[in-house]
Amino acid sequence: MRNLIFKGYSDAATPEFIADYEAIDIGLFYKGVMDLFPQTQSKIIDIGAGTGRDAAWLADLGHEVTAVEPVQKLSDAGKRLHKQPNIAWVDDSLPDLEKITNENQFEMAILSGVWQHLNETEREIAMRKLSKIISPNGLVIMALRHGIASPNRPVFAIDVDATIELALQNQFEPIRQYAASSIRLHNIANGVTWTWLVLKRTIN
Repeated sequence: MRNLIFKGYSDAATPEFIADYEAIDIGLFYKGVMDLFPQTQSKIIDIGAGTGRDAAWLADLGHEVTAVEPVQKLSDAGKRLHKQPNIAWVDDSLPDLEKITNENQFEMAILSGVWQHLNETEREIAMRKLSKIISPNGLVIMALRHGIASPNRPVFAIDVDATIELALQNQFEPIRQYAASSIRLHNIANGVTWTWLVLKRTIN
């Protein structure tokens, strides 16, 4: 299934797709969680980094960013567009994140439009992994996508309450949750909506 999803994104990664993705306004996209981003230099992992739009913004703020992206066309575009030395690109993906091995190494993780591509079993594995790599008091910012998608990029429905319960089972507590409409016009037309969920890693 994951290979099908990766191929779907690879096939979609036209210059127009990349330009559209890069054009999304960071301030508008993250307006509901902007106050939660670290004010001092931090280690942040962007899982499903795409073309590195968000990773580049974070790098420009002085953070050390690990940009995880399994689709080569997207990561190649990111490396071409964003040459900041404090972005480390990693070819990897949830649920396992096999190449990310050190525990408690990130103060923040961002996952935008990723969770819907994982089934229930994969989400359990992914949440356990996040709990291992996020430091105590660190945050996970999740943008959970609801609605239809392209047939070649399969998605699974997201139950927000179940996601919160899974987080609670893995040493996270929810500190913010809100609904948001889509920014991209084609998603608006297709009725796609979002739930933003912020999780804080608790201290043992």
